[in-house]
Amino acid sequence: MAWGKVEVVHRLGFGDEVILAELNAPDFFGEMSILDNHPRSASIRALDDCSIDVLLNTDLYHLYQKWPEQYAILVLNMARDLARRLRVINQEFILRKEIMQGHLWSPEAVPPQ
Repeated sequence: MAWGKVEVVHRLGFGDEVILAELNAPDFFGEMSILDNHPRSASIRALDDCSIDVLLNTDLYHLYQKWPEQYAILVLNMARDLARRLRVINQEFILRKEIMQGHLWSPEAVPPQ
């Protein structure tokens, strides 16, 4: 993303959705579909005016053929960002599990009266 702000949204059905993340330039998104060639797992919704650069699977393959060193750097950076995002999700999962097990107090954990 050259500039702007977006949110990553996963639709649950029946009109429900979960906002997974908020991204700002120079963040990127869609890397999972490029790397594993599966359908996208979430949608993007612009929060501001945005300028989005697009990289297709075929673009990545041509980069690999023509400039393998630059391809390796790009894929390594995508992998690093995926690892960073996974670490954040792991921490959130652990925190939620600890709250549910009663190890930590959270106002969200108190049932309504």
